[in-house]
Amino acid sequence: MPSIRRHKKECARGKKDPERSQYSVSVVLYKLVSRSWEALGGGAWAEMHLFFRPQGDSRAFRLVAWIPESQDVILNLKLSPSTRLEVEASGFGELEGFGMYFSSREEAGATADAIAAAADELNTKQKRRSLAEIQEVQSVSHDTHVVFNAEESRFEGLPEGWQTANKQFAVPVGALPRVDVEGYDDKIPSVVVMLARKLDELNGHGTLGIFRVAPDQEDCREAREAIDRGGLWDTQDPHVVATLIKVFFRELPIGLLNWLGDASLAKLARHEPCADVVSDLADPHRSLLLWLLDLMATIVTNEHTNKMSAKNMAIVMSPNLYSTHAENPMAALTMAQTVADATKNLLAWRLADHHNYADDDDDDEEHHR
Repeated sequence: MPSIRRHKKECARGKKDPERSQYSVSVVLYKLVSRSWEALGGGAWAEMHLFFRPQGDSRAFRLVAWIPESQDVILNLKLSPSTRLEVEASGFGELEGFGMYFSSREEAGATADAIAAAADELNTKQKRRSLAEIQEVQSVSHDTHVVFNAEESRFEGLPEGWQTANKQFAVPVGALPRVDVEGYDDKIPSVVVMLARKLDELNGHGTLGIFRVAPDQEDCREAREAIDRGGLWDTQDPHVVATLIKVFFRELPIGLLNWLGDASLAKLARHEPCADVVSDLADPHRSLLLWLLDLMATIVTNEHTNKMSAKNMAIVMSPNLYSTHAENPMAALTMAQTVADATKNLLAWRLADHHNYADDDDDDEEHHR
């Protein structure tokens, strides 16, 4: 893999014309492979620069990104006049087969503007705006000592104004801080591990209607905002914690079950062997799905007190695990039922296979294979 150090040495030796950084931002990069986003650089935060090199009266622009710790370059893209970064409402951006996750929607918008302005400058006949008009380059240095508190799922020691780096909701799984959990091949997002631990402390597993009963919305909003800021938060209401777990999965940029694909979901809904389908799902999403099924299983195994059967759990959780883009209401309704059936069968399989628990709601044992 190329190194940014090598590039800088070549410039210093005159092998390449000097390049200057016009804009920089921290980003987690993805590449679209077979219609799925795969994290680059192990899902670590990368330093991305928009470089320009003078070429007579015009300029050449490139986007270069590298992992600060290893200095490995994971993106080296020459801009064309048509290059544009398309930013979604969640702040996730797409550019020529690459996906970009930013710490805030504002940073995503500023990066899109910088790239658009650079691309405009490449068209000398229709130069519409200058990069200098939208980006004032400043030299800023910070003396920081940042650590990640896995117990509380937050970064500590962040400079003022950097609190958005703590954002835990509406973030791609590969871009989140994750921790090792025994029994899973890949790490699990620390925020849901923390929430599950809090749920256990509050005896959520024995709480009537857990994951079904709606808590006070203001309490949920305050807790969620505190987590996203990396601030201290506490609650004695297990329904708040359960709702935050549902919100986490509902707001993933790509739904957890979307990664399986509609064809696989249809197979699961028809009681085809779950193990075969799940094994085809790549990590980190496979491990996260199994972790969630195990969390749901611990609720179901206490159904004599919480009244949450496998069917009930599937009904309340499945809408948070899949995002449909169907414009036809009937098609959307049909898909919602397919996802609910698939979720129930996945849960029944996990209950039987790993928790030695029979699902009384289901008379068909096919999916337990």
